[in-house]
Amino acid sequence: MTAVPPRLRPRAVTPNRSTKLRRRWTASPLLLGVACVVPLLAGCSLLFVDGPPPNHGRLAYFDCTSSRLAPVTDLVLGGLEGIGTVAALAGGRPSSDSSVMAPAAVAALFVASGIVGFQRVSRCDDAKSQLMRRTLEPTPNPPPLYQPPADPWLSPSPGRGGGWRAPPAPPAPPAPLHGAASPPSPSPSPAPAAPAP
Repeated sequence: MTAVPPRLRPRAVTPNRSTKLRRRWTASPLLLGVACVVPLLAGCSLLFVDGPPPNHGRLAYFDCTSSRLAPVTDLVLGGLEGIGTVAALAGGRPSSDSSVMAPAAVAALFVASGIVGFQRVSRCDDAKSQLMRRTLEPTPNPPPLYQPPADPWLSPSPGRGGGWRAPPAPPAPPAPLHGAASPPSPSPSPAPAAPAP
């Protein structure tokens, strides 16, 4: 057998500063990929939860998100990321390592998104309950859409008291003048005689 020259023989590699830097840079594309994908997944509440419109008090109808699914999902994912951050810190790694900072930032993003989502859902619930109260309140009778003009031949106008009224009485005769001869007064007629039995 031929002997292998020492420079071609495999040797044990001891980790030194250059290999650690190489490992960190090889992990960077993975971290970069995670950093690009996680914001798309994070913040479901920021993207999908709509609060009530600003002028909801004057609208007859509006729609907003009343489901708490997205905020709860954000808080659960933020809690899981927080647990991952605490586990990474408990593993003895320094806090400046990107494997600790990235989960902490993602956890903060999820928790902030969940809090904003719960606030929007709460405002939506309040606005919808106000809308329901407004629609169920009795309103005064609105004026009719069209009121035809009063017909003078059928009835008097509504403002003058409706219904039938008798025509006015004829005027009284004029009083006699003083010093003029008064007309003769009618004489009483004799009563008829009673029939004989």
